[in-house]
Amino acid sequence: MRIAREVQICRAFVVAALLETLRRREVFVLLVLSVFMVLGAYSFTFFGVHGLELFVKDMGFSSVGLFSSVLGVAVAARQLPEEIQRRTIYPLLARPITRWQLLLGKFAAAWVTCAVSFTALSLVVVLLLTLLRIPPGWIFLQFLYSRYLGFMWLCGFVIFLSTVLSSSGAFTIGLLLTLGSGVFTRLLMFIDGTSGTMKILLTPFCAFLPQYSLFDLTKKLVYGWEPVHPVAILGLTLYGVAISLFWLRMAWLRLRYQAV
Repeated sequence: MRIAREVQICRAFVVAALLETLRRREVFVLLVLSVFMVLGAYSFTFFGVHGLELFVKDMGFSSVGLFSSVLGVAVAARQLPEEIQRRTIYPLLARPITRWQLLLGKFAAAWVTCAVSFTALSLVVVLLLTLLRIPPGWIFLQFLYSRYLGFMWLCGFVIFLSTVLSSSGAFTIGLLLTLGSGVFTRLLMFIDGTSGTMKILLTPFCAFLPQYSLFDLTKKLVYGWEPVHPVAILGLTLYGVAISLFWLRMAWLRLRYQAV
């Protein structure tokens, strides 16, 4: 009964978030930008520059990943602060729903909005590349799945930031850490070369750093890699779910004692 109640709450928040995103026309703007970037990259072939298939694919899928990440940070950062500013959080909590259910519903709304928008943009780019005779390959499916996992981390992390910062502050810090997460990912290579004791101490620490780029298979998709081994995908899945639940738990602990 409790699970059914939480599913119902999450579904209501998801529908509201999708309608809000459509009302703001954010996805349509990103869609137009993505199409123009792909066509702009392909236009070089009309000037006698050939063999740019990798460049066109890279431009298309990189733009989709970038725009979807920016949209994800924006959507997640405004979920809780807007409810508090509009004072609509009071009737929500009076229904009654618990603060955990509110947080879970907002997380689901942000994640589904990111996933749906990213899927729509990706399919448009794939269709465009197919028309240009630049097929993406089967690793495209893993590219989608890994991004879905990444959006779980992104939404959980940014929602946590929104409980300790303002909406604009959460957006700014979240965007910087999301786009600059490759710096933290490179620490894994540094740790791999350290001594045994230091490696044991630093590895758990790195698990809590912003590792959003771990979920990015864009370059593997662009260069036509074979699908990633299922064991690696399973490990990525376990990490993505675990770290997302961690940030949601931290957000709940903050929201639990926060006066609204």
